[in-house]
Amino acid sequence: MTQHQTDRDAPLQVDSIQCCDALSGLRRLPDESIDCVVTSPPYWAMRDYGVNGQLGLEESFKDYLDRLLAVFDEVRRVLKPEGTCWINLGDTYGGSSTHVPYARRHRGKSSIVASDADHAPPQGHRRGRYSKCLLGIPERFMLAMIERGWTLRNKIIWHKPNHMPASVKDRLTNSWEYVYLFAKSKRYHFALDLIRIPHKSLAKNKNVKDAKRMSPHIDGRRMPPKSAANGAFHPNGKNPADHWSIPPDTRPRPRKGRTASARPSGSGWFGSVPGGAARILREADRR
Repeated sequence: MTQHQTDRDAPLQVDSIQCCDALSGLRRLPDESIDCVVTSPPYWAMRDYGVNGQLGLEESFKDYLDRLLAVFDEVRRVLKPEGTCWINLGDTYGGSSTHVPYARRHRGKSSIVASDADHAPPQGHRRGRYSKCLLGIPERFMLAMIERGWTLRNKIIWHKPNHMPASVKDRLTNSWEYVYLFAKSKRYHFALDLIRIPHKSLAKNKNVKDAKRMSPHIDGRRMPPKSAANGAFHPNGKNPADHWSIPPDTRPRPRKGRTASARPSGSGWFGSVPGGAARILREADRR
């Protein structure tokens, strides 16, 4: 009996929060048992969570992608045929100024990187082929997912209006990240009416009335209505499209007993229990 079979013999409890390794936890789920997955896995070489073997501190981004794709192979197995998978994934710049791992470098008195090297990332950020180069990790991940059988439905731009400033002088500040929408099948559950946005044109022009959308067919293809024709406006609002601008005031406020702060990591606000803060490996990244 394999270890994977043993893991699946101990199923997870439904409607509960499980704190475990993602891959081992997924292996305990039965096939086609999950409706939807929404996740933002650790980005490569961005944070040290103080856990041995954690995802994101691999020696190379190729090793990172291999481990990440192994997780989503299990996600695809447990996802129902009509299920969807939403993934927020950020990129990383390659190269560093020394061959020394980040947690062992001197970062100044104000550094939030711990001085101990118990969980120091390996020496995977050296000057060389990818020095100062944006590695295209989200794009590499996206293409690999398609090759593994996933159907890519959207590349959503998550724009951060109040993004963190950067001290770089030879490139633009990063202000957005990808959110991918993957489906397991061609037909899947997607409740578009629940997220529609009210039409501005309808609010301004009372003469425009909703009507049943006309659907003439030419050669078997449904033609869209003209902009001024009856039915050009969906009565429940318009499709919110694939560019999301989420202002900072929509982020969760810190709760009692937790801390929250904005730090120069490009990730904005985050909360953590006392003594459990993640160590940010790239403070004021100048690449």
